[in-house]
Amino acid sequence: MKKKTDYSKFVWGLPDTPRLEYFNLTRDPLVEIGVKVAKFEPPYAYLKTVRAGFDPSIRFVLDHCLKGEKLACAARDMFVFQQKNWFKAALAKSSDEPWREFFTLHDSDYPAYIKKHYPWQHPGGISGLDQIKPDPNLDDYLNSAVLGNLGVYGFRRLARSFKSDVLSRPLVIQWEKSRLAMTMLVSLEVPSLAHSERIGFPFAFSAGTFDHSIVSNVERQFHAFFGEYGKVFPDVLAALDQGIRAQEEWLTKFAKRGPGKL
Repeated sequence: MKKKTDYSKFVWGLPDTPRLEYFNLTRDPLVEIGVKVAKFEPPYAYLKTVRAGFDPSIRFVLDHCLKGEKLACAARDMFVFQQKNWFKAALAKSSDEPWREFFTLHDSDYPAYIKKHYPWQHPGGISGLDQIKPDPNLDDYLNSAVLGNLGVYGFRRLARSFKSDVLSRPLVIQWEKSRLAMTMLVSLEVPSLAHSERIGFPFAFSAGTFDHSIVSNVERQFHAFFGEYGKVFPDVLAALDQGIRAQEEWLTKFAKRGPGKL
């Protein structure tokens, strides 16, 4: 792959308004996937019965929405509206009230849901020193899950990331471990264009955070997540390709008109 210009420093040096406009060029196509998944629209209707990929709170809301609960659907719809307008003025018109009302209503059954499906996240569900010890096989589990499901797209393991040249610009899977908890956040990035998004984003705007203590069965978490992620990854690639082309075109036009003509 011919090396392309790295615009990351330039992008982060832009004023807020043009920078956010630029970020939306790649974010918007990815948002379209997240919206369809949140509503289980084709081709993602099969995810109605799939838990892997989704954040617990989001999956809980969607489960109740599938049961026809109006408040759950209102919470989902407002959450979708917020994600669609995250870098836009319309975000100011949104409210967290439906989400708060839903979880207030389900204050008693949500903990039971967590205990059943995500016991390592349930307060008091698992105790002992192993809860604060990282799994010693973490890297091996991550390598197996990522390469086993995304290796076909050219991803290879580097020192602290996975990299692929499947698109016109390198894609990188990065992770960051929390210093305060046994969690790690994984992201998918196009570093040369300053793009970074949570790897769980296609799953109704989930995060892609993994608990990696000895007791959290992180091997199962990784394989379950990346098994489902591999199924939607062709759509993620198409969205990123669209965004990369749009951002490069934006940068070219910006260079021609100059920073003083924003």
